[in-house]
Amino acid sequence: MEGLVFFITALVVFVGFIVLAIVKSVYKNKVSLLKPANYIMLGTFLAGTILAIPIISLLYSGGNVSFKSVLLSINFSIRLFVADADFDRVAIFTAFLDGAYGSAYEIFYSIIFVTAPVLTFSFILSFFNNLSSSVKLLFSRWKDVYVFSDLNERSLSLAKDIRDKNKGAAIIFADIIANKDETNDLLEQANVLGAIIFKKSVSAINYKLISKSKKLTFFVISDNEEENVSKSYDLIENYKNRKNCELYLFSMTKQSQLFLDSIDARHEMKIRRVHESLALVNGFLYENGSQLFTTAHATEDGLKVVSAVVVGMGIYGTEVAKTLPWFCQMSGYRFKMNVFSMDSEAQAKFTALCPEYMNPKCNGVYVDGEAQYDIKIHAGIDYNTETFGEALKNIPDASFVFIAVGSDEENISCAIKVRTYFERFGVRPKIVAVVYDAEKIKRIKGASSIDGRSYGIDYVGSLSDLYSVKLVINSELEEKALKVHMRYPASNKTLEEHMRTFWTNEYNYNSSCASALHNKVRVDMQISGAEKEEKDLTDQELQVITLIEHRRWNAYVRSCGYVYSGSPEKSSRNDLAKVHNCLIPFEQLTDEYKQMDTDIGVKK
Repeated sequence: MEGLVFFITALVVFVGFIVLAIVKSVYKNKVSLLKPANYIMLGTFLAGTILAIPIISLLYSGGNVSFKSVLLSINFSIRLFVADADFDRVAIFTAFLDGAYGSAYEIFYSIIFVTAPVLTFSFILSFFNNLSSSVKLLFSRWKDVYVFSDLNERSLSLAKDIRDKNKGAAIIFADIIANKDETNDLLEQANVLGAIIFKKSVSAINYKLISKSKKLTFFVISDNEEENVSKSYDLIENYKNRKNCELYLFSMTKQSQLFLDSIDARHEMKIRRVHESLALVNGFLYENGSQLFTTAHATEDGLKVVSAVVVGMGIYGTEVAKTLPWFCQMSGYRFKMNVFSMDSEAQAKFTALCPEYMNPKCNGVYVDGEAQYDIKIHAGIDYNTETFGEALKNIPDASFVFIAVGSDEENISCAIKVRTYFERFGVRPKIVAVVYDAEKIKRIKGASSIDGRSYGIDYVGSLSDLYSVKLVINSELEEKALKVHMRYPASNKTLEEHMRTFWTNEYNYNSSCASALHNKVRVDMQISGAEKEEKDLTDQELQVITLIEHRRWNAYVRSCGYVYSGSPEKSSRNDLAKVHNCLIPFEQLTDEYKQMDTDIGVKK
């Protein structure tokens, strides 16, 4: 049949490029040559050209395919995109083809005829939209500018809080695909904020229009964490030497941790990774950490026991299980923790994560000047079963419960079950559940039973709290942690370089935050001497605070996966192997290391 080879080839090309466009949309980081719309446009152009070859050849070359007919076919296809092509030629050609084949040829070309000018219109509209956004950006030259790499619930929540705190700031959302159903509502809210909308990727926008005297802040916050690292790399390369410039990389992957550790501390840009599960836990403990101690139960030996229960070992539950053993190292208190997980391998996984937490030589062993904790992992237990209730019955001194088993609804349901069980056993611990939806929290907070008894369940992790200026940008904890970091020796770095290593080095940042967090709870718990300068401390106060600091530090380093190196010699430390020479009781330390515990443990 006339032109059958061209028809089949055009169809394969057209469908093939549509598939490529879909792949590009779904796996952005895997296919990077062109944007999805570009693939569709190229496929339409090639299919239109191939379909035109037999038609043009019949009209101008007697049915023979020639170089001239190919060039004219390309011209014909170009005219499709400006709505200048003549469909009569196609109709004349298909009139000589067999019935079904002729109809198929004509329908396929009709699709090309309609698609091509629509793509042209979309391209022009996109061009003017980006041009309009660029003009708005130019007029924002003298404003603080906050740029988000993606428009989603998290970025919108943070942008709203920024707008509340800084009315005159310019807010930018990049990489917007407006025709996505899930984006439309978010886009409306972004427009209400007066945000500048770009279809371009965050790293493709020219921010050099912004005055260098104004603050330029990037939030790389898409759901694709691998893509976040890639975009952060591009932004850092382009703006690393710009003053008043900050970048927040939202990611919990090991790749992002290594990425930050590889950044040169001499850059002008402030760069920080936002580890969302750690931010939630630190934020909660900074505001409410003292409650873990005030709800503790007294024992016969004069000590009090913080008895924690963690239900669920996802990203939040695991973070809490890692954090509480070091956070609860306090003079006059003992700490125990029961962790529940449906995963039958939960204990093995947690042991791999924090080997010395579960080491029998450390776990459940109480030695002066050493971290003291008793951790039990209950693996393979479903909170919906009676087995779970029976296990809770064996924790009569429970004082704090943290719940993160899944969705908001699952967490609420589990929290109610836990309250019911403990109420039945005559125990009333503080219960905290992770709930993402702030509006849902407003509706259920303060609920009580039919006889007026309050459920007494608190909620943490709402979108508006977690993605806020207070927690992400102007964190009080971070400010205090920086002061802790600056007390450490700076080696061969300038003060500015030493300061930047606080943000770019994960261990520096997290360990300093942990120290600052514990310092705050010591003050809240009115530990004698916690608020004093070192020169004003009595010998007894200094000894107590120094011992607390070493206990906390030992437990914290174990939470990071470190184990004892086997020797107190400094040369036996290896951070790559995560072995440390100071994971020993305080009295076994050298005088140099004892002084470090004193320096970091007291307020200056």
